[in-house]
Amino acid sequence: MAQIDWEALSRVFDVFSSEAYAPILHQFYPWMVDQLDERDLEPEVIVDVGCGTALLSSRLVEWYPDAMLTLVDDNPAMLSVARNRLGGEPDVSIVEAGARDALENLTPASVEMLIFCRSWYALPEPAKLAACAVEVLAPDGLVFLFDFTRAPDLRQLDAFYAELEPERWPLCREVMVDFCEGIGEGRYRLYSQEEITAQWGAGGAELVAYESHEPDFPNHRMCFARA
Repeated sequence: MAQIDWEALSRVFDVFSSEAYAPILHQFYPWMVDQLDERDLEPEVIVDVGCGTALLSSRLVEWYPDAMLTLVDDNPAMLSVARNRLGGEPDVSIVEAGARDALENLTPASVEMLIFCRSWYALPEPAKLAACAVEVLAPDGLVFLFDFTRAPDLRQLDAFYAELEPERWPLCREVMVDFCEGIGEGRYRLYSQEEITAQWGAGGAELVAYESHEPDFPNHRMCFARA
């Protein structure tokens, strides 16, 4: 298992999650809004599971200023950045917890927008977690999931970032090494569209929108609603 300096990584993580370096990631949030708009939904309760530094969730505060936003992560270093970013917002709650524990503490049928952005691959017992998530989902609520379809090519990333980010890339590279090793060791699991659809289907949800960014970008995004 790669040794990750999370304190150091948290200080540079947003650089590699920026729109310049991760444009597909930044397209995910407007895509979510499009799905809500198509159904005339304006969420009042939003939960972001695996929020990281809240770089992207900060946009939700701007777009839905009257919504209650709960940010969940089990990484204290990342949440420290999230607190600095959004901790002063009156309608934002920041929770340090695992996904299952956080969901089980929510009011049933209360969440209108539930987000798993590049976190599903690391969550244990996904089918049970999906069932737990559906329990807290409001009748007209939506679940949004964005995740990897395959491991990145480290050689390709090294060739790209070594010259552009010679000081910061080694810190971020540690987490990419851990990601690749974790897939090989079974600590992390990447799922196909069919597998994730089956996980949520068993929990009582149906896939209502899907887009893949293959072959250029190994990511896909999904939207689920109560079945």
